Amino acid sequence: MTDNIKIIQDICLLYELSLSVGSSLDARENCKQFLHTLISRKSLNFASVWLHKTDVTTSYCELFFITPSYRANTIMLKCSNPILEKLRDKPYLSINSNEPEFEEVVTEKNVDKGAYAIFRLGNIGFLKLFSSTKQDGFGNMEMAQLKNVVDKFAISLEGCLAHAQLKDEIINRQITQVRLTNLITNLQAGVLLENEDRKIILTNNQFCKIFNIPYSPDEMVGLDCSQAAEQSKHLFKNPEQFVEEINNRLKDRKLVVGETLEMADGRFLERDYVPLFSGESYLGHQWQYRDVTETRQVQKSILESEEKYRGIIENMELGLLEVDTEHTILRPYKHFCDMLGFTAEELIGQNALELFVTVENQKIFTTHDKFREKGQTSVYEVQLRRKDGSTIWALISGAPIRDSNGQVIGSIGVHYDLTSRKQLEHDLADAKRIADQARLAERQFLANMSHEIRTPMNSVIGMTHLLYETNPTSSQKEYLDSLRFSADSLLGIIDNVLDLSKIEAGELGFEEKHFDLEQLLKSLRRTYQFKVKDKPISVVLEFDPDIQNLVIGDPTRLNQILSNLLSNASKFTERGTISLAARLLLPPDESYQIEFKVQDTGIGIAQGKTKEIFQNFKQADINVARKYGGTGLGLAIVKQLVELQGGQIRVESKLHKGSTFVFTLPLKNSGTKVAAKKEDFATSYPNTRSHLKDLDILVAEDNWMNQRLITKVLETWGCRFRIACNGSEAVQFSQAKKYDLILMDVNMPEMDGVEAAQIIRTNGQKNPNQSTPIIALTAAALLEEKKRALEAGMNDFLTRPFSPNMLENSVARVLDLQSAFSAEGPIATPPKIKVDLQYLFDFSSGDRLFVRDMLEAFVAEVPRVKNNLSEAVSNKNWEEIYKIIHKLKSNFMMFGMTAQQENIIEMEELIKNGEAEKPELIKKVQQLSECLQSIAPILEKQKSLL
Repeated sequence: MTDNIKIIQDICLLYELSLSVGSSLDARENCKQFLHTLISRKSLNFASVWLHKTDVTTSYCELFFITPSYRANTIMLKCSNPILEKLRDKPYLSINSNEPEFEEVVTEKNVDKGAYAIFRLGNIGFLKLFSSTKQDGFGNMEMAQLKNVVDKFAISLEGCLAHAQLKDEIINRQITQVRLTNLITNLQAGVLLENEDRKIILTNNQFCKIFNIPYSPDEMVGLDCSQAAEQSKHLFKNPEQFVEEINNRLKDRKLVVGETLEMADGRFLERDYVPLFSGESYLGHQWQYRDVTETRQVQKSILESEEKYRGIIENMELGLLEVDTEHTILRPYKHFCDMLGFTAEELIGQNALELFVTVENQKIFTTHDKFREKGQTSVYEVQLRRKDGSTIWALISGAPIRDSNGQVIGSIGVHYDLTSRKQLEHDLADAKRIADQARLAERQFLANMSHEIRTPMNSVIGMTHLLYETNPTSSQKEYLDSLRFSADSLLGIIDNVLDLSKIEAGELGFEEKHFDLEQLLKSLRRTYQFKVKDKPISVVLEFDPDIQNLVIGDPTRLNQILSNLLSNASKFTERGTISLAARLLLPPDESYQIEFKVQDTGIGIAQGKTKEIFQNFKQADINVARKYGGTGLGLAIVKQLVELQGGQIRVESKLHKGSTFVFTLPLKNSGTKVAAKKEDFATSYPNTRSHLKDLDILVAEDNWMNQRLITKVLETWGCRFRIACNGSEAVQFSQAKKYDLILMDVNMPEMDGVEAAQIIRTNGQKNPNQSTPIIALTAAALLEEKKRALEAGMNDFLTRPFSPNMLENSVARVLDLQSAFSAEGPIATPPKIKVDLQYLFDFSSGDRLFVRDMLEAFVAEVPRVKNNLSEAVSNKNWEEIYKIIHKLKSNFMMFGMTAQQENIIEMEELIKNGEAEKPELIKKVQQLSECLQSIAPILEKQKSLL
């Protein structure tokens, strides 16, 4: 009996050894070997084996083995888990992180994106595999291939567990044998056990099925194998060879695993032969057959796919290169070799950096090596040296190559030749530089032309204004009207050319002001009714009553658009009607979508010419240009002004029947009733003329005609003034006494106004006018000129020719006088500057010298901060504005300037909330700029008291 038990044990041991394919009979050791191999072969992150357990109360699955072990988190799962429920009806599942049940699968640490593959291990449990690189899950083909491997592992694991159970239950050997027999019977592989005389002692249903044997497993027991083989002889492609191989195996009696057989019906079988020994005694052998036809088909498909993509890679316009971690070339692909003029044999074993890359460019590769060491890809451009010494530009996408343990062992680079594109970029850069130079020269010419023409025009228009005030006779008034009309026409041409230049340079800005649209249109109607007073023409206005609130937009540009259209209408209409209409297209909301229409009964436009009139320097008919004049710029500028504000314009016209110009424009709804706003203006701003007579003004002007003009205006105001004929004289006069205001011409001999303003602003205590408001006067209308003046510390900017009212409003604004009624509303008044030094005294324990140093340091810093703020405001760089005001906030807190500190807090909130363009914030920025302008003398006074 003891010998029989020992024989059974040995047979079980040898059988389980075959199931583990050469592994030990220790289940954990087999798991370790199998999972490590699987992880390295399939580039997985981790794998785990779970086994079914049952206690007194419930069934569950317990974590049996996981690698790497640090991934372990949950070690027990209820069998009622939804995923396990699904696995009962399927051999495997693939679940990725995009699916809702992904969270139910996660039982390990540090799992984010990726996919699980879960396989049923027969009835003993399940296998979990995880890959972070498979964002869309494991493919069906891959799962089918893995299933056969896992089935084999399941058999091995089941055998190991059976062996462990056998060892633990020596007393129940017969029961174990029965279980083992049942196990073999239900295996997916066909199993046949023969004794030393080749008599069948055990087989299973799968074996009979594979070979189409018409006997049951029980009927097979005791038969000679040759009898069974006769039943299946027709299935073999070469029966004689099959019999010969069987005899060779029995003669050699050596373990054979994974032998492949091709069957006559096209199937492929994988066979294991395991001889069974007890010591030196031969007991028999075991055959195991598995149908691997599906696996072979999958492998064939994979090989074909690999071959296809290898062909694609070889024929792509991309150069591939594989190198190790030291940049030694392992494999160069054909197109890479062609790209750099080498053969593959010349490159293999060479150092890629030394061969292709200059010393200066090697730093680029060193930087990107750090990405690949971390397992990351990177993309960069670099110059590579060809075999003939020439260079090419290449775009490189580098990715790491890992070994089976996940270690980075090299990298693969995809190279794309950018040489043609780089040459094109270089050519485009040269073309752009030439174009920029030409544009700069053009703009400089326009600036100079504007200055040269505007300077005498300023005198002409200014003297015309003054002559109107001398009570001229009717004939003299007629001459003055003609003079003013000609001057205005010439000035209009200059303005059109400059506007066109600004638009093309992208420098034309639009303001956001509150204004009364109806009042603006009424003023235009009155103006043009007066202009056509000598013609039988009526100018009428139709205004939509639903537009009840003030609108927010750029009234100057809207006036320019409508003036151009009305000017054309009055020019080309001899009799009839000119109508101006504004209609609300949509119900009132946060914005008004308004349609403007200018209609006339004039000469009209010929069919087919309506598109040309919106082009630069184009008019519908050359004869019209000769008769009526004009440059052909007005409508081109109108179209661009409309479109830059988000609107559209069109024209409808018939020859000799008149024209209708229609454009839409979005204007913001202020929410303030027109009547209410007018009332506020009327009560808040009395006339400013009474404040002007007490002023002491320094005027820097080199043109004697302009001197006479400005002298006349100032005399009319009744204020005191002194004339400086150039910038040097202006600086000299400003050092001699304190003035209330400085009017500074920008372009003057010896020293221009910008340089003079900079000296006055930065001359410290030596100049009493360091904080005196300065208004720039210039005939140049380009943005650079205005920006240069404001950066020099000037407070406002007036372009010649300007009217006395324009000068009066500018003076009232910079001196914070109460101005007369205007459509813009009240000028924002900054909070009064109150300084409290208690915080600094408390902080320094009453050290007056420390407080003086802090005051002096801040005063010295203010001009730089103001210039930086002005530049940021000019560029609409709200991020830079936020940084500047955030630093100022702590300074204001330090000097006890509470009102200014609170003002900055409100500004920060507006910027952070994305409301940078709101008028409220713009006013606060203006207030802050004015505060910085006047803070220096206040702090100097505080310092003098210490």
